Amino acid sequence: MICVPEHDLSVIMDIIAGHAPDCDVLAFGSRHHWISKEYSDLDLAFDGGEPLGMERCSRLEAAFAESSLSYRVDVLDYRAISPEFRAIIDRGNQMIYRGKKSTLDRSFHAMVRERRDMPFSEAVLINPPVRLDKGAVYPFIDMSSVVSHQRDTPAWKQRIFTGNGSRFQPFDTLMARITPCLENGKITRYQTESKEPAFGSTEFIVIRGRPGVTDNDFAYYLTRRPDFRQFAISKMTGASGRQRVPPEALSLFQVNVPGLSEQRGIASILGALDDKIELNRRRNRTLEKMAQAIFKSWFIGLSAGRRIVKLGDVCTFDYGRPLKEEDRRGGCVAVMGSNGQVGWHDSAMLNGPGIVVGRKGNPGTVIWVNRDFHPIDTTFYVMRTNDKVSLEYLYFLLKEIDLPKLRADSEVPGLNRNAAYLCDVTLPPQSLIESFSKICRETNSRIARNEDESRMLADMRDTLLPKLMSGELSVANIRGAV
Repeated sequence: MICVPEHDLSVIMDIIAGHAPDCDVLAFGSRHHWISKEYSDLDLAFDGGEPLGMERCSRLEAAFAESSLSYRVDVLDYRAISPEFRAIIDRGNQMIYRGKKSTLDRSFHAMVRERRDMPFSEAVLINPPVRLDKGAVYPFIDMSSVVSHQRDTPAWKQRIFTGNGSRFQPFDTLMARITPCLENGKITRYQTESKEPAFGSTEFIVIRGRPGVTDNDFAYYLTRRPDFRQFAISKMTGASGRQRVPPEALSLFQVNVPGLSEQRGIASILGALDDKIELNRRRNRTLEKMAQAIFKSWFIGLSAGRRIVKLGDVCTFDYGRPLKEEDRRGGCVAVMGSNGQVGWHDSAMLNGPGIVVGRKGNPGTVIWVNRDFHPIDTTFYVMRTNDKVSLEYLYFLLKEIDLPKLRADSEVPGLNRNAAYLCDVTLPPQSLIESFSKICRETNSRIARNEDESRMLADMRDTLLPKLMSGELSVANIRGAV
């Protein structure tokens, strides 16, 4: 339907039924295309089979003006406007009311409203061509840059393009095709403020909306459907531990695709929730940067009263435990991997807060966890061995060490914890540690509240996604609530 709250739609229908019951009514413009602002006009074309006349149009305009609607309704007489204007309306509209004397050709409007079943490969473009020049430098995204279940991933790195790797344009969807990355929810969009194309890991399948069939934002959420991800996982082939999804297997998955207008509405609702999640994520990054700045100003370069000890004198890195995706039972316990949270479980291995360090996959990453958690086997969890060193101080201390450089040489590089234990670290006076920890605890409390809100928003998004995709829920019914 059109972009208006449900109670407004009732007002609009009552006015139409009272003043133009014999007319077909077509909505077009910004509220049809779901690009309107709060006070954007609503454009309606009335077709009664013959011109309505100025007096009838004036009565309609007056009825809308005197109603409870907070925006203007522009009334157009479909049979009195120019053929050129009618052609513009016919190219994009939504019939919101069918008159008693309907005269319009229904073929176009039926096509707009109709949902169509088709193979996934016909609904979207899979690995579409992107021109990159060999030897030129472009943004690059590797698999470790993608955070599980996070919508957007910027390209922080620049690399010389040698001809290898996946290629993509801004806001293309990148879906991990290798285990366990796909199981862990690594499906994201290439986010950039420029229009520059990029390239990345060979383990991405690139997905883009198909012109005239699917909106590009809708294509991302289509790929995020839980049943689609499970289907892709079921089609993996190859040796155990290095299985991959063949791109051609995606054509076997059938999708139900609504019209483009409804697609934009669906993407707008789900995108609003992801926007709020991203805002909380940015707020939390800012809060952590503030705490890190205090750490640097108080402790880096400090000489008075400090002691130099080995990292192994204040903590240990202990192995996480395996927890496969199929064994995770949704709860309030964070499942932590080497690149952050990868899921939820109902049974904690450790009480929070805590610190997780990447062991394999992203060796050396340091992650703070506010809640009870389960670190999986690609991580270490940090245990204090010196009670005078607070967990908050230890977290920022670990971030100052260049742990990623301590990788062990092997086929699958991992962090060498014994080398980490030999690193020199600074212990300042106890009073400074306690003062700093108090500030951090207040900061972490704010971060935890933002995380809790983001989880609620993510749960709402994940509940709405399959229902909107299937048509079980109407865009118009929930638009105003998000």
